Amino acid sequence: MGNITEDVIEETIEAAESAKKKIVKDKGPKSVITIPLKTEKWQEDIFIKRFDGAYRSIYNAMLRERLDVFHKMIEMPEYKAATEVINKIYAELGNISNKDEKEKRKKEL
Repeated sequence: MGNITEDVIEETIEAAESAKKKIVKDKGPKSVITIPLKTEKWQEDIFIKRFDGAYRSIYNAMLRERLDVFHKMIEMPEYKAATEVINKIYAELGNISNKDEKEKRKKEL
């Protein structure tokens, strides 16, 4: 896995801004019509099973993608360095028994 370069970050930002402009441009009138679907009970059961399966597939795919990003993040040296600093601060605060002294140290940090 390579490091994220500034070029990649700039390209990502440009792509996001471009997508935002496209969304903002499309402000024309819109309308939605809702038509009731007349079904029998057995047909409703089939629809529910199919939609539930589709929902689960989408949810699981999104969850897997976010977990992959999370696992990549926790392996980054920047993340490890930041957690070491945080843990050191908590250890320092944990060794202090006086509540007023803890508050004073928190303000200093």
